[in-house]
Amino acid sequence: MPRLSGARSQKAGLAPGTLIHVGKKKLGTVQISRIDYSEDWLAERASISAEDALVTKRRPKVRWINVDGLQQVDVLEKLGSHFKINPLVL
Repeated sequence: MPRLSGARSQKAGLAPGTLIHVGKKKLGTVQISRIDYSEDWLAERASISAEDALVTKRRPKVRWINVDGLQQVDVLEKLGSHFKINPLVL
């Protein structure tokens, strides 16, 4: 297996599950949308903040949160913490 000389991962030396963006740097912001639904209703919100993705007046049976763009790891950390998602999964 060929090795790339001088190429070292930005994650080298960090604890497993540490969130760090290693892809191409993007200037745009993360876009978040939320869909709540049950058997008898549907509510959809687009272009919301991470905080708005978590707040609701009516407890949905199912909540789908879509995150477009992964360059802002603080957004993923906030959502992962709220939903108790293991950092290795994030």
